[in-house]
Amino acid sequence: MLVKATLGFLLAANLASFNGSLGFAGEDPVSKAEGLLRAGKKEEGKQLIARYLTTQESASAYEKVGTLYARLRDWPDSVHYFEIASHRDGHNAKIFYKLGLAQHQNKQIDDAVSSLRQSLVMSSTTQKTYLALGEILELSRDRYDARNIFLSALAKTGDAASIRSKLCRLNFEDNFFSETIKQCTRAVSMNGADRDSWALLARAYYLSQQRPEAFKVFQKALFAYPKNSLLYRVRGLIYYEEKAYEQAINDLGKAFGLDPTDDEAAINLARSYFQLGYYERALPLFIEACKVDRDYRFEFLSKQRELARKDRNDLADKYQEALDKF
Repeated sequence: MLVKATLGFLLAANLASFNGSLGFAGEDPVSKAEGLLRAGKKEEGKQLIARYLTTQESASAYEKVGTLYARLRDWPDSVHYFEIASHRDGHNAKIFYKLGLAQHQNKQIDDAVSSLRQSLVMSSTTQKTYLALGEILELSRDRYDARNIFLSALAKTGDAASIRSKLCRLNFEDNFFSETIKQCTRAVSMNGADRDSWALLARAYYLSQQRPEAFKVFQKALFAYPKNSLLYRVRGLIYYEEKAYEQAINDLGKAFGLDPTDDEAAINLARSYFQLGYYERALPLFIEACKVDRDYRFEFLSKQRELARKDRNDLADKYQEALDKF
């Protein structure tokens, strides 16, 4: 995988929407109920919530309780109370936004998409709602719709590095390289620290048969960000594909040195050493790769058998001894 994409916005959005102060006085019953629930006094907490909702039947009250349960990561109850809030105020974009996030956490993907779309109908200039909806669609592998949502966000909320970065990745994943180059270029111009977009930009140039441009991107980005492990890994993988193993070793070694959890850098570094006949050097790297991802054990085993066929029994025994530990 070129870029191990992490859709981190939803977590951040949850924290921003659900955590922190409730904005009530210290004696607020919802705050008291939360304290009771966190202390394991569930019945007392629920009774206090029930009494509160009996006297405060507004959409705002149900939203507060839904937010409480969201902070507790009790998504079924959170969805329940947000749904009631949405019925009591069917024109509140914030409630539908929070409902959509809770539904997503509760594995109600279609409902989450519907709620977030409703939120956008009510308030079409809220960037965080576009981001949440786009990411849910992307997670659902509906990249076409996700792209359209992010393009709508640009039109409705203005240009933003975060949106450009997402369009950069989505276009790359669908092999739309000219559009990838356009979006990634804009993303890194707005946020030079966006390592994923730098990597995708270089790779898109390379896959578009524009090798010189690709390596110019690597050179520029690594000059500005010399500790960017991802860029070293991506360039190292290109060298590996081209069978330029010495250069691959140089870049993949830097990538793995900067990020010891990068199993792709480790396994391809091991492969490069093995291709050059440096079997002793490859061994500890195969071990490190297997520590991160045990699936590499099968390739490790094939290398052990290859050494045995080459009558390198001393090394084959070392490989087998290492394999036996996994």
